[in-house]
Amino acid sequence: MDFNGFNFDQIHKSSKKFNKINKDTCEMLLKEIEEVNYSKIIEEIPKTIFEQKFEQKDIPYVIKVTSELKQTYEKFGDCYKDYLIKEVR
Repeated sequence: MDFNGFNFDQIHKSSKKFNKINKDTCEMLLKEIEEVNYSKIIEEIPKTIFEQKFEQKDIPYVIKVTSELKQTYEKFGDCYKDYLIKEVR
C-alpha cells in the first residue's frame, strides 16, 4: 500500500486498525504488518495502541503486535517509548 497522497482521515483510519488488539485480531494484524507499508503512519500507531482499553488476557497479543512493529519499523520503538513515558507521568 502506498501512502503518497493520503490525507489525515486515511492515515487515521489506517492507524485505527491497531485500536483493538486481542486474540481475534492478532493474526490479522501480524499479517498486515508484513504486507502493508505503515512507515508513513508509524508515529500514530503507538498513540492508537495506548488509547485502547485492553484486558489483561489481551496483553500477550499486544506484546506480539508491538514486537512485530518494532522489528519491522526501527522508528516504532522510539515512538512507543515516548508514548509510554507520557502515559506513566
